[in-house]
Amino acid sequence: MVPGLPGKVDWQLFAHYGGPLWTMQALVLVDRSMGRFRQALELTAEDCQWRSKTGDEEDFRAVKKGGHARSMSLLEGENFVTGFQYFNPKKIGLRMSTQSGHEDKLILNTVCNAFGINMRISMRNPDEWKYVKGQIEVGNGKGQKKYAHPHGWASVGGSSEAASFLLQLPSAQAKFNLLSACEDDAKTKAKKICVKHLGKHAEADVLEDCIFDVCRGGEDFAAAAAELLAA
Repeated sequence: MVPGLPGKVDWQLFAHYGGPLWTMQALVLVDRSMGRFRQALELTAEDCQWRSKTGDEEDFRAVKKGGHARSMSLLEGENFVTGFQYFNPKKIGLRMSTQSGHEDKLILNTVCNAFGINMRISMRNPDEWKYVKGQIEVGNGKGQKKYAHPHGWASVGGSSEAASFLLQLPSAQAKFNLLSACEDDAKTKAKKICVKHLGKHAEADVLEDCIFDVCRGGEDFAAAAAELLAA
């Protein structure tokens, strides 16, 4: 943090799953460092448009695509504390002030399509994963503890427009109709498709996820996975 300014970094990431293929339909990245709302970035599969909100602004605003990278940051007096660095629609940096200057501690990569959002988070310093808590913390892999939020989208920092979009998605019941195991023939076909798209990235965990997605949603999922890995 900024020397002389006590406080902690508090970045929060929320995602909503739904739609006909039970995919991620929205995510919102919220910065509540030093005990107050500082800024937020939101993305939905409705239009794949990033929107931002800083400080006391009432509404989210569309982030213009193209051009130079943009920084979203609420200053503490004249001091930079934390911020989100928008490099492009596929890459967001989570930046904070350190003794060495401003550093991007995490990178959020996304690929957004009409059927949903693919997301990947990487830590510049792997030793700092110990500070990450919740569903994406180290050791909480697939099938382990889930973190459902009991309140609505707007209550966690998202926009009312996104909340309205999410409310009209198919109900959670659709999820259970999609999670039945693929037949062996379908798995074999899906594996070939995934290997074709993933190439050198077709490692065990990545390949397993890709096969599952292709079985239920088709080749577009393999293409999106490859695009995310290349982002």
